[in-house]
Amino acid sequence: MLEPDGYTYFEIRREMYGLKEAGIIAYKHLVKSLLPYGYTPLHNTPGVWKHQYRKTTFTLCVDDFGVKYFDNNDAEHLIAAIKANYECTVDWTRATNCGMNLRWNYEHGHVDVSMNSYVKRALEKFKHAPPLRPQQAPHAWQEPTYGKRGPQSPTTKAAEPTLNDKETKRIQSISGTFKYNSEVDPCIKPALNEIAHEQAKPTLKTKRRTEHILDYLSTNPDATLRYHASRMILVVETNSAYLVQPEAKSRASGWFILTNKPATTIKINAPIHVMCSTIK
Repeated sequence: MLEPDGYTYFEIRREMYGLKEAGIIAYKHLVKSLLPYGYTPLHNTPGVWKHQYRKTTFTLCVDDFGVKYFDNNDAEHLIAAIKANYECTVDWTRATNCGMNLRWNYEHGHVDVSMNSYVKRALEKFKHAPPLRPQQAPHAWQEPTYGKRGPQSPTTKAAEPTLNDKETKRIQSISGTFKYNSEVDPCIKPALNEIAHEQAKPTLKTKRRTEHILDYLSTNPDATLRYHASRMILVVETNSAYLVQPEAKSRASGWFILTNKPATTIKINAPIHVMCSTIK
């Protein structure tokens, strides 16, 4: 109905597809719904929630809850609180979370994280045939410049024709698809970083890089990270690669692990985060 001021007003009572505010609306509704049951988000740790007096904590990623509980009654309490306002399914085997497969070994104190069949399905989607020879490296090796031969020279972008719209969209789709998979196979992050840097206007070189990483993933489709129980001391190691990107840009990288208190050596654990990005 047209109002006297000449405008028509709409009130959003639930949600609208594609609405950028949908996430915050859903989050505020969840906070309001779980508060009467004693569950609140931690102010200094986004995505982590706790109960007022129970030992239950959980992480929230979109609509996936990863719950840490010490008593079945506590778990049932959280499930009842959620079901009071939402439909949900419960996985008591703790086998999946956020699309990742979890294999727990409490006896030896570790958990294996993988993404079963993710690569296989993606390669079928992009109709990529297995390589004739196994490809064990995610990207081609680039010889560095050392010593008396002079300083590292900027990487130049070869004058190659750009790909057409169909091939460009394929490159972008491949880059986006395997970005999530890089959380369990961080070896592909440098290659994806190079492809992402060029995907707006990809060339034949970009296409060769993309086929290279697909060959690697076809050879190594089932990457697995193993996390060992530790004292959860955060250790960060960082480095940079100088002038390895076109337009005289460099790359920053680092890995974050949880380990025991470092003495002379660090007990290596699977990374909780791997950073690999172009320095602007």
